[in-house]
Amino acid sequence: MEIPQQQSEPTSLASSPGVLALEGGETETSPPVDKTVDKTKFQWQRFSQPATEFLDKLPDYVSDFLNENRQVIFTVLSILLAIITIRGILALLKTIHSLPLISLFFEIIGLSYTTWFTFRYLLQSQTREELVQRISDFKLRTFG
Repeated sequence: MEIPQQQSEPTSLASSPGVLALEGGETETSPPVDKTVDKTKFQWQRFSQPATEFLDKLPDYVSDFLNENRQVIFTVLSILLAIITIRGILALLKTIHSLPLISLFFEIIGLSYTTWFTFRYLLQSQTREELVQRISDFKLRTFG
């Protein structure tokens, strides 16, 4: 068996003592630099920086929007709340109406109150004047 002879390696200036390697220069001891990693890192920073700035300013944008459109937002939310309330009341009435004895009971109460109100306030002129006076007093107390 033959022992292979080792070839002498060339020495570089960067590896000899007293000589400094230039920054970015390749030496035998430094690993090769992957240029694609630097490019993707740069691209990532280029796209992430505007997104980060936008997210930092997002609360300011939202508060400015709410302050500028407070009346419109209040109106829209009030309309939506009214629609939801009306639908809830109608669903409740539909449920009550589907119960056999309760719907009949409420119809009897409604008819009896309508009959009492008619005889009490609407048949005679004196009681109609009393009703008008009570309504005007209620308006005065409510609206000032």
